[in-house]
Amino acid sequence: MTTPKLAVATDRGRFYTDPNPAYDGASYPSVTNVLSTGVSKPVLVPWATKITAERAMETVGTLMKASRDPKQREAAIKDLKAHVRHVSESAAELGSHIHDAAEKHNLGLPMGEDADVEAFALQYLAWLDSWGVDLSTDLEAAEASVVHRDAGYAGTFDVLIWLRSGVKRARELWLIDFKTSSTRAADSVFPEHVMQLAALRHAQTVWLPHGLEAPMPMADRCAVLNLRRGDHALMEVPADRDAFDGFLGALATTKYLHSLDIKTAVRAVPAPGLAIAQRKEAA
Repeated sequence: MTTPKLAVATDRGRFYTDPNPAYDGASYPSVTNVLSTGVSKPVLVPWATKITAERAMETVGTLMKASRDPKQREAAIKDLKAHVRHVSESAAELGSHIHDAAEKHNLGLPMGEDADVEAFALQYLAWLDSWGVDLSTDLEAAEASVVHRDAGYAGTFDVLIWLRSGVKRARELWLIDFKTSSTRAADSVFPEHVMQLAALRHAQTVWLPHGLEAPMPMADRCAVLNLRRGDHALMEVPADRDAFDGFLGALATTKYLHSLDIKTAVRAVPAPGLAIAQRKEAA
């Protein structure tokens, strides 16, 4: 996803600024900020370990030479650390380009000719075709930012779209988030994806262009659309009230952590005996 217009990156993650003058520039943490700050992601450690191990095997000769020199060893360790960050940032950048290509198609614009993006973009087109989607009538909204002012968060969804998924192919309104990966299977979904869609689904308001806004429609169903180079899968998730309550818990944790200044909130407490000895020395 490209950076939403109302979003701002800060040292505490992404925040949205309320464009409605009635709320005097109120600021809200983004849904992804909340999930990054307040939700444990245990798969990240094994993933980083795997990436580091692969890098070490690719550069084993260089590492063996570096191990004999303290300065070279330190540089090699920094390289391994930086490689994990590089892989993560590259994947995020590719995901943004893929989201951008999908958004362009939704707007009737050319998707571009980026070879890395094309395979994923073709899977998006294949998915639209498999459901017989007519964007002119079935696409309710795309890349729209939403806010829940009472709870105090905001976010941006990928598409709100009508699919003929009901009884006798009746149309149902789906809230769908795109997920891209070059390594994970097309049927992979993480718990935070469920909470993300629950937060977006239960938002109160959609921010429209030109300072306008409207009530957020309640989607009938929610799903992650996993786009891969040669495959795709629509994975429905239970973005229900329980999932939303879970998100609200993570939101409370996030707000507390954002407000906590650990440097001033804690202090060393000397043992009584040490304090007495220090007073005697001072006397």
